This record gives sequence, C-alpha cells and structure tokens, in this order.
Amino acid sequence: MRVIVIDDHPEALAGICELLEAQGHDVVGVADGRAGLEETRVRRPDLILVDVQLREESGLDVSRALISTDGDLPVILISMNEVDAEAVRASGARSFLLKEELVTTDLDDLVP
Repeated sequence: MRVIVIDDHPEALAGICELLEAQGHDVVGVADGRAGLEETRVRRPDLILVDVQLREESGLDVSRALISTDGDLPVILISMNEVDAEAVRASGARSFLLKEELVTTDLDDLVP
C-alpha cells in the first residue's frame, strides 16, 4: 500500500515510516501539509496519515485541504492524544488513531 505520513516531529515521522515500511508498505514521510498536498498529487497514495498537531497548520485543516482535492482520498488523523470525534468528522477524515495504535492496526482494514 502507498502511504503518505504528514508529521512535523522528526522522530515521530521517522518512527512511523520505519514501522509502516517494516509492515511492507511503500511510505513517504513529509513534515508539513503543503508537502503532503504535493506528494499526494504526485504519488496518488492509498492512505494518508496526518498528525493533528502540526506546528504551522492544523492537521484538521490539512485533512480538509486534501479531501477538497479528491473526496475519495482516505485520510486518517493521528495524534499522541485523544481528539474530539466531532472535529475528526468535520475535517472529512475517515478515522482517527492514536499513534501508539499504529503498532497493532492493520492499515488494510482502514482502506476499503
């Protein structure tokens, strides 16, 4: 599966990318929403993971921007902390996961 990970924390980004690559996914990690939008146009990913708490912008806003380009993009919000379910729905994201749940979650189950 082609996955784009958007997270501005370098250690978290590297760790998530390594984890997903070890699971057999083709992963590209970027540090901001603008780069995520560009990679999405170029790579046409099967799944996009977006950190909710980016420094320069809200991951909720990045999710909205991604989905506005293609309503079928499977965007999953991720964070170290719980996020209000209504905010996740309003962002257009399909779901929310705590970052620690990525270890035990089969990403194939998140994409129809």
